[in-house]
Amino acid sequence: MRLEIAAALLGALVAGLLASACAGDDDGPPGNASPGASVSALVATASPTAASPQSATVTAAASVTSPTVAPTQPAPASTPVTPASGAATPTPTATAVPTVVPAGPREVTVADNRTTVIVAVGTEVLVRLGEAYTWDVTTNNPAVLGVVTGATVPTGVQALYRALAPGSALIRATGDPVCRRATPACGMPSIEVEVTIVVR
Repeated sequence: MRLEIAAALLGALVAGLLASACAGDDDGPPGNASPGASVSALVATASPTAASPQSATVTAAASVTSPTVAPTQPAPASTPVTPASGAATPTPTATAVPTVVPAGPREVTVADNRTTVIVAVGTEVLVRLGEAYTWDVTTNNPAVLGVVTGATVPTGVQALYRALAPGSALIRATGDPVCRRATPACGMPSIEVEVTIVVR
């Protein structure tokens, strides 16, 4: 509706200007503005400026304020629980290991036959079997129970050993009666003695 009214007004103005221009051509002085220029100026002045619907839409859209989203705060990290400063820290207790101290010489006699004798490393084992028999004494594990050489032993002692390392060894002694060498010889049988030595 506004555009139609403006067009009608514009048409009336143009018609009036054309009439004035024609009259001026007849008796007006030279140097007056041309009718085309006057009409153009009037058209430019009177032309209503219609706002574009798209421009209004863009302006309205720009005026809308977008909602502000608050940043999400990260969850706090868990704090390790530390013991109170006054709490005492338990100290592990060391287990005491008993120390085996070598004893004096351990005597092995005929009474120890078929038994086990326990000694510590470094202990000397004295084999005393008596003088009624002629003895042949051996051991089956010299790495555990070694012969002590060059030592002077008392009368009636057949062998002297020393415990060298943990393990076990068997002392075996075979005795022949002395009377078998007599004339006439006796008929007594030979005897055998076995003792197991365990070294710890």
